[in-house]
Amino acid sequence: MLSIAHIRLKLTDAAANRDRAYELQIDRDLFGEYSVSVRYGRQGSTLRAIRYTATDLAQAGRIAASILRRRITARRRLGLSLIHTARR
Repeated sequence: MLSIAHIRLKLTDAAANRDRAYELQIDRDLFGEYSVSVRYGRQGSTLRAIRYTATDLAQAGRIAASILRRRITARRRLGLSLIHTARR
């Protein structure tokens, strides 16, 4: 699959023993459908994965925006101190 968008977020806070990873990827499969894949969890372990399907790119973008909107509010909901973006 050819990746259309790939976002990777990383949280590292050694004092609070937090080491988290969060990835969002939009792909198009052989059948012409789009998939939005989300992987998250503690770095170094197997990340949990969720996959959503969409019929067009606009719908995939709305799904991804909704997921990222929720992710952005996690700092307030969960009391996280820092969120860093990781470079590939």
